[in-house]
Amino acid sequence: MHSLQEILMETRKDSKLCNAIETGGIICFRVVDCKGVCQKHYERYKKYKSYDLPNKEIKKCKFIDCNDKYHAKDYCRKHYNKYLNTKLSKINYGKFKCSVLDCCKKRKNKMYCSMHLERLRVHKDLNVKKETGLKKAQKKALEYWKNRQKKICIVPKCNNEYCAKGLCKKHYNYWYMWGDYKISSKKEYLEKLKIN
Repeated sequence: MHSLQEILMETRKDSKLCNAIETGGIICFRVVDCKGVCQKHYERYKKYKSYDLPNKEIKKCKFIDCNDKYHAKDYCRKHYNKYLNTKLSKINYGKFKCSVLDCCKKRKNKMYCSMHLERLRVHKDLNVKKETGLKKAQKKALEYWKNRQKKICIVPKCNNEYCAKGLCKKHYNYWYMWGDYKISSKKEYLEKLKIN
């Protein structure tokens, strides 16, 4: 009994298909270009003297007992970051380093990095830690409601809350409709026009 591969090879001898077979038994079905093989396998044979691609060795991290994939400078991503941090701490920045103790960030102006500049601008203090946006909003809202004094309508004997132009919502609507906050209906408005 012939194997499937042998049968395929016999049928391919007459046809114009590539004769290259790779190591895993992979048969190429491309059209013949030159020397009985397709363009891809011809170029591969010229370069590597084989129809198979050479096995690429996966570079490993050179750190002891680390088998992670190589990233840069012969280290994996994790150990490369550690390498960078130790390297940066050894380098003396001089004029480029932020003047605050234990801060390795780059200066933005003559003295401080962008983080410490922002702290100075907002809190007038270098050691204040940044608060989350929610906490800031809550504090502002509490301060607003504590300091807020209830404004009252300027109309005598009206204790409603101020809305606009010193008037409450009701009197503001009268003013907007009839031009005077004392006029509350169309009847009054027409009577005032007759008097004038």
